[in-house]
Amino acid sequence: MSALTARKRSRLEDRGQMSFLEDLDATIDRLLEEAGCPDEVVWTDEDISKLKKAMLLDALKQLRQVRLAKSTREEILGWIAHPLKSEGHADPFSFQDCCIASDLVAEEMQPHLLRMFVTQH
Repeated sequence: MSALTARKRSRLEDRGQMSFLEDLDATIDRLLEEAGCPDEVVWTDEDISKLKKAMLLDALKQLRQVRLAKSTREEILGWIAHPLKSEGHADPFSFQDCCIASDLVAEEMQPHLLRMFVTQH
């Protein structure tokens, strides 16, 4: 990584892309300590399950949007189209894993969703 010159720092500050603070990391650490934020976040199985359900719902909501960016649509459809595992555990946070967390059968959902959203756009 290249060194940050005074000139480059000045340009970044002008664009609001860099703080005037000398040691931003130390300041962030101090603010987090004052706020009582833990050094480590602990996720329960229930928290992870909720996150997976929310990921699936968010993806489906986005696909229903008319003005969704083509790249976003392709990314979501690629996530849905990812090959399903027939044995063992699904890849973490894959479409299949999120379906399992949502009590849905990915093998049934995948072809219907792809048919619905690929032919639609």
